[in-house]
Amino acid sequence: INLMIDGKEVQVPENTSIIEAAASIGIKIPSLCYHQDLNPSAGCGICVVEIEGQALPKRACCTPVHEGMKVTTNSIKLRQLRKMLLELILADHYVDCPTCIANNKCDLQDLAYIMNVKTDEIATLQTRKPIDESSVSITRDPNKCIQCGRCVTVCNDIQTVFALTTVH
Repeated sequence: INLMIDGKEVQVPENTSIIEAAASIGIKIPSLCYHQDLNPSAGCGICVVEIEGQALPKRACCTPVHEGMKVTTNSIKLRQLRKMLLELILADHYVDCPTCIANNKCDLQDLAYIMNVKTDEIATLQTRKPIDESSVSITRDPNKCIQCGRCVTVCNDIQTVFALTTVH
């Protein structure tokens, strides 16, 4: 498949996603839920891109390329949309980065910094929720969950245990 991403010609195999095609030429599209070894969950929406001829942005992680496609990965419109999506995620996320074990090793924190999202300016909808330790093998901290679905994908597609699912 031949296509253009940010004005660069790209040739990739059929059934390649936009995010994979972009990565093949060194273009990193921001994402929180995408992982190259997993089926896309398309949960976070941060990887949106513009496709010529399409009215609305599409998620790059789950949109396959097609012949002659022209993709824009970085525009003012996309940066504003990604920032808004990140702010929505953070509005339902207990932001306590300095005391979090992942502080300075966190994709969410990195994206907030890159996109100039001021976490102290976001009106949070969340209050501290209790950690769920009801399982002997899984501890779930809903305060750190961004509802991307990656854990469910790993559980089902990699571990093939099907112990997790997304509800509500």
